[in-house]
Amino acid sequence: MEQCPEQTGGPGRSLFDIHTLLSQAHHAQQNYFYPCMKPIKLGPGQPKLLSYLQAFGPSAQSSMAEYFGLDAAAVSRMLNALRENGFVTIHKGTDYRTKLVSLLEVGKQVLAKWEQVCDDEVRAMLKGLSDQDIACFKRCLQTAHHNLINADQGGGSRESKR
Repeated sequence: MEQCPEQTGGPGRSLFDIHTLLSQAHHAQQNYFYPCMKPIKLGPGQPKLLSYLQAFGPSAQSSMAEYFGLDAAAVSRMLNALRENGFVTIHKGTDYRTKLVSLLEVGKQVLAKWEQVCDDEVRAMLKGLSDQDIACFKRCLQTAHHNLINADQGGGSRESKR
């Protein structure tokens, strides 16, 4: 019987690697979410900005970009779309260079609908896992996220070079 690349560690093994499994889970999640976004007038990336504003209150675009590790221009485009749909308001901050974004009541209502979709998705995704499995899964994802943020694509780590 022929062994698959995963078992041999040979060429093609990345097809069976953790990064592929994570990518497949991410794509399945996107496929779950996207049909739910259009009816409530949300686009990719926008729900997390609404969640941020609900959690932290009026905020600068730059704070949101930094929090999510996103390009400021991308955040600006997403916020403009949210503003056009009446979900947020954008106004000048105390510093003339800073724009503050505030969540409007309609945005809160849309966020409540979105969070119900997220709750349903989490239940579907974690079906059959114990509370202990879920806690372990969360820790593993948090560690992986931390490690990748601090990784140097050349093989070292950013932390070790500081």
